[in-house]
Amino acid sequence: MTFEKTLNSYRELLESNKGFALDLGLNTVAVIVDGDLKAAHYHAEGRIELENAFEFDEDNWDQESDCWDGELSASETIGHITNPSFIKIHPEHQEALRALRAGEWDCPALADVGPLTHSYPEQVTQIVLHYGMQD
Repeated sequence: MTFEKTLNSYRELLESNKGFALDLGLNTVAVIVDGDLKAAHYHAEGRIELENAFEFDEDNWDQESDCWDGELSASETIGHITNPSFIKIHPEHQEALRALRAGEWDCPALADVGPLTHSYPEQVTQIVLHYGMQD
């Protein structure tokens, strides 16, 4: 499986499972952010770092083995596609991040986070920490 086919498979899975991230192991998930396929870090307590999502980098793809660097073989990479594991993205978390980006300070999703008195990256972290640990 090639780099492009792998990313296309991730996108297909995520588009069929809206509101979820695809667990890729090694504390990383594939997720759709603002319509774009991205990778993000995932923490054991349930927090997905949507605010720090990043592009998949072909430099991290082992073309000889058809897998990601750090994985043992193509079967490990394909396993995330053929036997996917999904992690729920909390709607409140998404709405709070959307409102913060839009400057909608009176949005109910931001109201219970507490006062937002920090810089933008710290506000995002505050929202992520607030919502990332709830069901």
